[in-house]
Amino acid sequence: MAGWKRAIGKLTGARDAATPADRAVIIAAEAAARQERQVGLEDEATLSAWHELAGALRAVGRLDEAIALGRKATGECERLLGSRHRLTLHCGGGLALSYQKAGRFQDAIRVQERLTKRYEHRWGSADVETLAAWGSLAESYQRSGRADDAKAVLDRIVPESERLLGPDHHVTLTSLGTLASHHMDTDRTAEAIVLVERIVATSERTKGPQHSSTLIARGNLAAYRSAAGLLSAEEAISQQEQVAADCERVMGPEAADTLGAWLSVASGYLKAGRSDEAIEIGERVAADCEQLLGPDHPYTELAWRALEAAYRQSERLDEADAVADHARQAKNS
Repeated sequence: MAGWKRAIGKLTGARDAATPADRAVIIAAEAAARQERQVGLEDEATLSAWHELAGALRAVGRLDEAIALGRKATGECERLLGSRHRLTLHCGGGLALSYQKAGRFQDAIRVQERLTKRYEHRWGSADVETLAAWGSLAESYQRSGRADDAKAVLDRIVPESERLLGPDHHVTLTSLGTLASHHMDTDRTAEAIVLVERIVATSERTKGPQHSSTLIARGNLAAYRSAAGLLSAEEAISQQEQVAADCERVMGPEAADTLGAWLSVASGYLKAGRSDEAIEIGERVAADCEQLLGPDHPYTELAWRALEAAYRQSERLDEADAVADHARQAKNS
């Protein structure tokens, strides 16, 4: 547990941080330190505070720290509270989400497959948290290329979520988002767009236009409409630029979703033939992705490929070759 104290020391004392997400990290770190002082390391309230801190770190893209804290919190909860305690399950779910954000889908799946069994054993298949756990597992299956496994889960939980929780519930919307991604991957673009339009409208109404979930859905909608030819290149760029700027303001510049949004902007510039702007954004995004998310993250790989393509589009071939070499070496190191 001593490493957790060092983590707090690096986080406190900056309440004037630039974004709401940064301030959330400070508040969570101070709360965790306060609980540890008042009730000790092994109290449930302290473990819960560390779980909240791991989530705050994840939200601003500090994924290595979020994973380290999440693993420690999950292990301590299992030791002190048992494997089926609600807090143990919540910590495990948070850890799996951090693995997802880091592109470590196999690690996420390993945790999530265990969690879904524990949720069903304790609360049954129709419980909201059980459905949420299955939804997270379906997303990991989809993003790791296991589309058939994802579809099998979604075919069961989407109608269950709509029936038991309602069409506006966040668990329902999350599952619909994964289903839309599946539709895109199977060339059912029109159906995907209908689903994401519904997600955007519902999220704006229930959470607000600047909520992180709304911003992510808006970015997906712009990408899907662009892929379907429903937006011109310039219209798509304009929408993606707005989403990226909003993500940076709300979630911070280092959050994985912010980096993904700027990657979409760079890709839009490339598609429109605006290679100089694609290079300007792409150089920053590729370097940030590699530093913050690691060389194996899907965003990092996409960013280096996009930057290489932008250099080739502008006939800067030596730089394109250098980028390709760097990406290979970084991935193999």
